[in-house]
Amino acid sequence: PPLPLPPPMALEAEVRAKLQGKLDAMQKEQQLVQSWIEEVTGSPFDAPFAEALKSGVRLCELMNRITPGAVKRINQSKLAFKQMENIGNFIQGCKALGLAAGQLFDTIDLYEEKDVGRVIECLVSLGAKVNQICEEIGYTGPRLETSIKFASANKREFTEEQLTKQRAMAAEGTAINKGSAGVMERAGVLKTGITFGNDNAGSGSTGAVAALSKGSAEVMERHQVLRQGITFGNSSAGSGSAAEVSTLNKGSAGVMERAPVQKHGITVGADAAGASAASSELGMLGAGSANVMERLPVSKQGITFGSDSSEKPSGSS
Repeated sequence: PPLPLPPPMALEAEVRAKLQGKLDAMQKEQQLVQSWIEEVTGSPFDAPFAEALKSGVRLCELMNRITPGAVKRINQSKLAFKQMENIGNFIQGCKALGLAAGQLFDTIDLYEEKDVGRVIECLVSLGAKVNQICEEIGYTGPRLETSIKFASANKREFTEEQLTKQRAMAAEGTAINKGSAGVMERAGVLKTGITFGNDNAGSGSTGAVAALSKGSAEVMERHQVLRQGITFGNSSAGSGSAAEVSTLNKGSAGVMERAPVQKHGITVGADAAGASAASSELGMLGAGSANVMERLPVSKQGITFGSDSSEKPSGSS
């Protein structure tokens, strides 16, 4: 099971203990700051450090000694909001001298003694800043003994010639943007335009064939085309005049022996079967076994042929 949370009063006591430990570790800085304020204002502390600064009057006097007129009006009232106003005016004076937001403290850090250590840190930073800019602001009073130093601005001035040279270098491009220019050899582009690709493919005049379209021309041997046209295929097949038969239609003519066709007509079948020219003769198909098998001649033919063939005696009934 989760551990029970400590009561709120226990958390507040823990925070206060940490802040007191921080303040105890800053006793040396506190003594240095207190001595510096007493020397600058000419008024010794008559109460503990935080209590002596709580009204904000001593802080406003310190700011006016560093930069005369920084705080227009110092409230001597015992009212809380008037004293807090004095503290706020001191903080604004610190900002005007160049202290960063992280180097300042909040009003309640001093008035309610929420974090007196942060107030000491702000006063140390203020003393270090005054030591840096004392000549600039015309301060000649006592200085705070501290190892903290602020970096001085190193403002650089460039001549017009240097600025012009820099602009020219920027226009040429930096080494990162130039790539391999001036390092690797690159072929120059002689012509650019919409026909750039076609020109570089080897095309010449409008009547010539481009290198991409020439294929194996001038590389492999090719038969010359003597004639081109709509009858190109028929001509290559060997066709001659209109009366002649083309090579494609001749088949095996001239290659295999074929019996010549002597006669073509509607009676070719009957002629091949052996039929004679006379209409009274029987054809070979109609002759049957004639001249092959013996047949008795028919001597009489008529309506009484059957009766005659029975050989009945004459005169019988």
